[in-house]
Amino acid sequence: MPDRVPGSPLRVARVRAGWRLAALAAKVGLNETSLWRIEAGRTKKPKQVTRRRLAAVLKVKEAVLFG
Repeated sequence: MPDRVPGSPLRVARVRAGWRLAALAAKVGLNETSLWRIEAGRTKKPKQVTRRRLAAVLKVKEAVLFG
């Protein structure tokens, strides 16, 4: 299967950038569960500041991660 997780561009970007879930969560000020919920689509609308932090750390545009 290709390096693709349907509905989870955030997870794809995280894995490609070499970040582990726990490390990225700590870097952006979240706990692991919160970041997992965002990746899994269980948090439908993450806070703007969280989206900006994730995009900055992963060095991608916010729109790539969250549409």
